[in-house]
Amino acid sequence: MARMALLQIDTIQVVARSPYLVLFSRLGQYPRAWLDDALAKAEVFETWAHEACFAPIDDLLLHRAYNQATRRHWGLPHAQHIHAHQRAQLN
Repeated sequence: MARMALLQIDTIQVVARSPYLVLFSRLGQYPRAWLDDALAKAEVFETWAHEACFAPIDDLLLHRAYNQATRRHWGLPHAQHIHAHQRAQLN
């Protein structure tokens, strides 16, 4: 996980959930319970980085800061600005 930095979570499941397929493609045969165990032991956590992802726990503060900055940028003030801009174009 540390080398990959992020492992995207995709809820679509045909053969297996995508995180397990990505790990298999990168690592080959690996203990399938590894990801579940890492989550249970809080070695990785779920975060938002353009998409839902798992990330190493060592990166928690980095993701927390990024997500707070993103919420400020794309939050209500941004939505109000876009709304006012679009309304002005309609008039």
